[in-house]
Amino acid sequence: MSRVSTAEIRTPRLDLRRWTTDDRDVAAFFSIWGDPRVIWWGHCADHDAARTAIHRVTARCADDPALGWWALTERATGAIVGNACLQPAPIPIGEIELGWHLAFAHQGQGYGTEAARALLAHGFASGLRRLIAEVVPLNWPSIAIARKLGMKPVDVVERNGCGHVVFAIERARPVA
Repeated sequence: MSRVSTAEIRTPRLDLRRWTTDDRDVAAFFSIWGDPRVIWWGHCADHDAARTAIHRVTARCADDPALGWWALTERATGAIVGNACLQPAPIPIGEIELGWHLAFAHQGQGYGTEAARALLAHGFASGLRRLIAEVVPLNWPSIAIARKLGMKPVDVVERNGCGHVVFAIERARPVA
């Protein structure tokens, strides 16, 4: 994994870039966020809702260049296979959330772990000290990703009408 810039991150198989509101990105975002098999708690109803959601989620990160929402583009095909984010957590306030969502057709291929690992490294390299992930307890694939990252369960919160397990990881302190 190598960090190219705050706007582009490369992994062995993926290019992570910031979402835009061009038609291709809106269609790709809708294919993820409009699918109730992926987004259980309030998926987008149509392309207009997806465009609005892109505006909303990117605006939440606009004041900090370390934060953002990235489209996960499979380098071999150019297909957008998911998204990942570093954003201010709505609950608990003051935390930074690491999140990931994969299009249904691209789940189970390791893309979530690959992207989340890259954003974890990016966040810590940018000076963040602790990251959390909020996962619905029945979402075993996301729980597996959080554990692969070394995250540990620390709390349970209510979000979007359902309980979420809060996983956390702290940046290792530099050796003196």
